[in-house]
Amino acid sequence: MPVMKTMDDFARECRERGVPEIDIEDYIELAQRRPTTKLIDVREKGEWLCGRLPRAINVSRGVLENSLGTIAYNGRITDHDLAQPIVFYCGCGDRSLLVTERAMEMGFENAFSLDGGFKEWAKSGLEIIVDKRFPW
Repeated sequence: MPVMKTMDDFARECRERGVPEIDIEDYIELAQRRPTTKLIDVREKGEWLCGRLPRAINVSRGVLENSLGTIAYNGRITDHDLAQPIVFYCGCGDRSLLVTERAMEMGFENAFSLDGGFKEWAKSGLEIIVDKRFPW
Protein backbone atom coordinates (compact mmCIF):
# COMPACT_ATOMS: atom_id res chain seq x y z
CA MET A 1 0.00 0.00 0.00
CA PRO A 2 1.50 3.37 -0.99
CA VAL A 3 2.50 5.77 1.75
CA MET A 4 2.41 9.51 1.17
CA LYS A 5 5.71 11.29 1.68
CA THR A 6 5.81 14.24 4.06
CA MET A 7 8.00 17.34 4.09
CA ASP A 8 10.19 15.58 6.67
CA ASP A 9 10.74 12.77 4.15
CA PHE A 10 11.68 15.16 1.37
CA ALA A 11 14.05 17.10 3.65
CA ARG A 12 15.68 13.88 4.86
CA GLU A 13 16.18 12.75 1.26
CA CYS A 14 17.81 16.09 0.40
CA ARG A 15 20.21 15.65 3.29
CA GLU A 16 20.95 12.08 2.18
CA ARG A 17 21.75 13.39 -1.30
CA GLY A 18 24.17 15.88 0.24
CA VAL A 19 22.30 19.12 -0.36
CA PRO A 20 24.54 21.67 1.40
CA GLU A 21 23.42 23.29 4.64
CA ILE A 22 25.12 26.13 6.47
CA ASP A 23 24.67 26.96 10.14
CA ILE A 24 24.05 30.48 11.40
CA GLU A 25 27.62 31.15 12.55
CA ASP A 26 29.07 30.00 9.23
CA TYR A 27 26.52 32.06 7.30
CA ILE A 28 27.44 35.21 9.27
CA GLU A 29 31.12 34.58 8.60
CA LEU A 30 30.43 33.95 4.90
CA ALA A 31 28.36 37.13 4.58
CA GLN A 32 31.11 39.18 6.23
CA ARG A 33 33.83 37.63 4.09
CA ARG A 34 31.77 37.71 0.88
CA PRO A 35 29.38 40.69 1.17
CA THR A 36 27.80 39.90 -2.21
CA THR A 37 26.36 36.67 -0.77
CA LYS A 38 22.64 36.57 -1.57
CA LEU A 39 20.24 35.66 1.23
CA ILE A 40 16.89 34.48 -0.12
CA ASP A 41 13.81 34.03 2.08
CA VAL A 42 11.67 31.39 0.38
CA ARG A 43 8.70 31.75 2.73
CA GLU A 44 5.36 33.17 1.66
CA LYS A 45 4.77 36.94 1.77
CA GLY A 46 2.73 36.78 5.01
CA GLU A 47 5.59 34.99 6.79
CA TRP A 48 8.05 37.53 5.37
CA LEU A 49 6.03 40.49 6.66
CA CYS A 50 5.94 39.07 10.18
CA GLY A 51 9.73 38.95 10.39
CA ARG A 52 12.80 38.37 8.25
CA LEU A 53 16.56 38.28 8.42
CA PRO A 54 18.59 41.39 7.63
CA ARG A 55 19.70 41.59 3.96
CA ALA A 56 17.11 38.99 2.93
CA ILE A 57 15.24 39.13 -0.37
CA ASN A 58 11.85 37.43 -0.57
CA VAL A 59 11.41 34.97 -3.44
CA SER A 60 8.83 32.45 -2.31
CA ARG A 61 9.36 28.80 -3.16
CA GLY A 62 6.42 28.74 -5.54
CA VAL A 63 7.90 31.33 -7.91
CA LEU A 64 11.61 30.62 -7.58
CA GLU A 65 12.36 29.31 -11.07
CA ASN A 66 10.48 32.13 -12.80
CA SER A 67 11.30 35.04 -10.50
CA LEU A 68 14.71 34.58 -8.87
CA GLY A 69 16.52 36.43 -11.66
CA THR A 70 14.01 39.25 -11.80
CA ILE A 71 13.75 39.82 -8.06
CA ALA A 72 17.25 39.08 -6.77
CA TYR A 73 19.46 39.83 -9.78
CA ASN A 74 17.91 42.86 -11.48
CA GLY A 75 16.45 40.79 -14.28
CA ARG A 76 19.34 38.63 -15.38
CA ILE A 77 21.47 35.94 -13.73
CA THR A 78 25.01 35.84 -15.16
CA ASP A 79 27.62 33.07 -15.08
CA HIS A 80 29.40 35.18 -12.46
CA ASP A 81 26.24 35.19 -10.32
CA LEU A 82 25.97 31.40 -10.57
CA ALA A 83 29.41 31.08 -8.99
CA GLN A 84 28.64 33.41 -6.05
CA PRO A 85 27.31 32.16 -2.69
CA ILE A 86 23.54 32.10 -2.30
CA VAL A 87 21.83 31.05 0.94
CA PHE A 88 18.16 30.11 1.15
CA TYR A 89 16.08 30.00 4.31
CA CYS A 90 12.52 29.23 5.33
CA GLY A 91 10.76 28.76 8.65
CA CYS A 92 12.70 25.74 9.91
CA GLY A 93 15.06 24.69 7.12
CA ASP A 94 13.01 22.07 5.25
CA ARG A 95 11.56 24.09 2.36
CA SER A 96 14.92 25.77 1.87
CA LEU A 97 16.58 22.37 1.44
CA LEU A 98 14.23 21.66 -1.47
CA VAL A 99 14.89 25.11 -2.93
CA THR A 100 18.65 24.73 -2.53
CA GLU A 101 18.54 21.48 -4.46
CA ARG A 102 16.51 23.19 -7.20
CA ALA A 103 18.95 26.12 -7.30
CA MET A 104 21.79 23.66 -7.81
CA GLU A 105 19.84 22.13 -10.70
CA MET A 106 19.45 25.67 -12.09
CA GLY A 107 23.24 26.06 -12.12
CA PHE A 108 24.09 27.74 -8.81
CA GLU A 109 27.46 26.35 -7.73
CA ASN A 110 27.56 27.68 -4.15
CA ALA A 111 24.00 27.24 -2.90
CA PHE A 112 23.21 26.52 0.75
CA SER A 113 20.18 26.01 2.97
CA LEU A 114 20.32 27.84 6.32
CA ASP A 115 20.12 25.08 8.91
CA GLY A 116 17.18 25.68 11.25
CA GLY A 117 15.89 28.61 9.19
CA PHE A 118 14.10 31.62 10.65
CA LYS A 119 13.16 29.74 13.81
CA GLU A 120 16.80 29.08 14.81
CA TRP A 121 17.83 32.61 13.87
CA ALA A 122 15.08 34.04 16.10
CA LYS A 123 16.02 31.70 18.97
CA SER A 124 19.62 32.86 18.74
CA GLY A 125 18.58 36.44 19.52
CA LEU A 126 20.03 37.90 16.34
CA GLU A 127 18.42 40.89 14.62
CA ILE A 128 15.06 40.37 12.89
CA ILE A 129 13.41 42.92 10.63
CA VAL A 130 9.65 43.30 11.20
CA ASP A 131 7.34 45.16 8.84
CA LYS A 132 6.19 48.35 10.57
CA ARG A 133 2.55 47.48 9.81
CA PHE A 134 2.89 44.61 12.30
CA PRO A 135 3.93 46.15 15.64
CA TRP A 136 4.26 42.92 17.57
